[in-house]
Amino acid sequence: MKGYILDFQMKSENSALVKPKKDIVHFLEEVGYKTIDYDFYPQKYKRFLFLAISWQKKIKGLRDTMIVFQYPMYSRICEKVMLKSVKKKENVKTVVIVHDVDSLRFGKHNKKKGFG
Repeated sequence: MKGYILDFQMKSENSALVKPKKDIVHFLEEVGYKTIDYDFYPQKYKRFLFLAISWQKKIKGLRDTMIVFQYPMYSRICEKVMLKSVKKKENVKTVVIVHDVDSLRFGKHNKKKGFG
């Protein structure tokens, strides 16, 4: 089974948000994973325009593979569209590496603010 990791292409490569994700990409490439490069547009209108079309082209021929995502992603919309489209594909497994557990507990998408 082939392995792929999603790699967002960002302008600031050494910020505290980007560096840990780039390290994971680097280590997985060393063990044979291939990257799916995705250009991240900071402008919302470009993100909406290019997300569905470019992402579908990137994953079009993938079968019998595993795709690694890193959470939190840089956009909730990217997160939803990408994960839903991969979920629809046959024989494609999804793995999510969580970098910030608090974003799961206290994120905007979580109606309850924390546990308890």
